Amino acid sequence: MSDETRRREKRCQGEGKDYVPWIKVGEFSNSGTSAIVIDYKTGRPVHLLSQGELHWWYFFRWDDDVHEIREQFALDLDTTRRIAAALGFRHPAENGTDKVMTTDLLVIRRDGTKHAYSVKYSRKILDKKREVEKLMIEKKYWESEGVEFSLVFSTDLNMTYIRNIMDVVAVYDKDDIYDAIGLARHMIAHGLIKCDMQSAPLDYRRIVKEERIDKIWMKKGITSLQTEIL
Repeated sequence: MSDETRRREKRCQGEGKDYVPWIKVGEFSNSGTSAIVIDYKTGRPVHLLSQGELHWWYFFRWDDDVHEIREQFALDLDTTRRIAAALGFRHPAENGTDKVMTTDLLVIRRDGTKHAYSVKYSRKILDKKREVEKLMIEKKYWESEGVEFSLVFSTDLNMTYIRNIMDVVAVYDKDDIYDAIGLARHMIAHGLIKCDMQSAPLDYRRIVKEERIDKIWMKKGITSLQTEIL
């Protein structure tokens, strides 16, 4: 799909549940590790082009201070051209035509502040001169917008933490609760139960027992619970 088609579709102009990323999964050749997930807070399909983006998206989305995350966010082409020229770098192009650059994740907090993130697998990317040039263009772009920019790496993530987040938010919706363990996951996802998410995989049977969730479940049943919870 061409950049002009994306402009006509007004991508990256919406907000919240109406946001549409500049690039969608399936629109580029190397899509082996890409994923489409549903934002459990808005119901919007989120297009993530790598496992690193997927895991960092969950990391940021877990933060209650985060209002929304806009993935594959388009940068203004004229601005990135000027920055590339000032730096003496070749602007990213395709078939001889300059193409719109994107930032992997634009995190917007509830107070309105923004933070742009480029997600890479490891620091080995910094050994590649061309990749560093593109990152410099991206960094200078966000600096010109007054927005903080950071480069983050998949290898820096605590995957136990990420997997625990992914598991509990799978039961974020109360309609997905079918047993006491599901109720425990739902309550953790909504902050109603606080527990260590980082040290080890969550022991739901222990949590159910300690929080007496099994007794609540047996006493009230799924219908009344789904009516009462949140």
